[in-house]
Amino acid sequence: MANKKTTKKTTEAIVPAELKPLSIEWHIPEGLVSPYASYMVAQSTENIVKILFFQTNPPLHLDKSEPPPTKARADCVASVVITPDKIPRIIEVLQKHYDKHMERLKK
Repeated sequence: MANKKTTKKTTEAIVPAELKPLSIEWHIPEGLVSPYASYMVAQSTENIVKILFFQTNPPLHLDKSEPPPTKARADCVASVVITPDKIPRIIEVLQKHYDKHMERLKK
């Protein structure tokens, strides 16, 4: 299998303000799985915020003579730990991309 280039440069890096600007080469490993996240849960302590992403696969309900399922399993597909000081910048970046998405939908 040919090894294709999996790096890119971007200006959306979230780095502490006290660090000098860096040129970051983002590496995304070949074969990295990007699961769909149906739900998100955030937990925090004094020093960290943990964000967990879950994917649900609702059970099939094929037999109409049986009652429909009353629960679905949610599997954690990613867990990310960040420091609270990063949250405002993360929100800013997400809001920017959400706004772009909404603008495209209006067209």
